Amino acid sequence: MKILKTLVLGALLVLVCCLIYDRITHPPEEWQTRERCKACDALEDQKLQVLEGSVEIGKDGKMTFQEQKTKKTYALIPCDINCENNLTTWFERSERLEGETPVLYSIEGKLNAEKQEFSMLESVSIN
Repeated sequence: MKILKTLVLGALLVLVCCLIYDRITHPPEEWQTRERCKACDALEDQKLQVLEGSVEIGKDGKMTFQEQKTKKTYALIPCDINCENNLTTWFERSERLEGETPVLYSIEGKLNAEKQEFSMLESVSIN
């Protein structure tokens, strides 16, 4: 009985040590600890539109969005452009992975027809 208690206590001690070691060597991911951008939060409170089409990234890093149905082109502005800017890097990675076929996206955000801009909250790759 004494041996069983010692083994259980030893196993618990090893488990606690492993958990502490894991926590020290693997801190939480950046996306788990970073707060959301204030501009993205403000955009969520508005009435949003959903458009489908393709995104083109220029050499200067500016993005344009061409709507699939109407063929209208808008300047695409990620809502997090002044913060972490993860949406732009996501588009760049997606474009590199897909190759030559045009990638279609469903984007959600707010359209400003006067400025021909679309402030994007989030996007999903369709194909």
